[in-house]
Amino acid sequence: MAEDAVTFIRALGLKQVDILGFSMGGMIAQVIAQTAPQLIRGLVLAGTGPAGGEGIKNVTRLSHFDTLRALPILQDPKRFLFFTRTANGRRAARSSWLA
Repeated sequence: MAEDAVTFIRALGLKQVDILGFSMGGMIAQVIAQTAPQLIRGLVLAGTGPAGGEGIKNVTRLSHFDTLRALPILQDPKRFLFFTRTANGRRAARSSWLA
């Protein structure tokens, strides 16, 4: 996917780009940064980790678990995925775009 993205960027005639990588896109963005750093002007990684990073193999299982937790109480699973279970985390979730 990173190779395809680099090919696409070059096909557009762009010399440098800003990349926002979210989730799996963040992993792809990291590979782009590693293999074609001259293309990147700015890089933002959000909700992601390195391939093979500590705990990364548990992401799918945790995502499924949090989705199942949210369904019976009619909540958005992102409340569990992106916020801590502390009082501050719950307050932040309620005041975010998820509310």
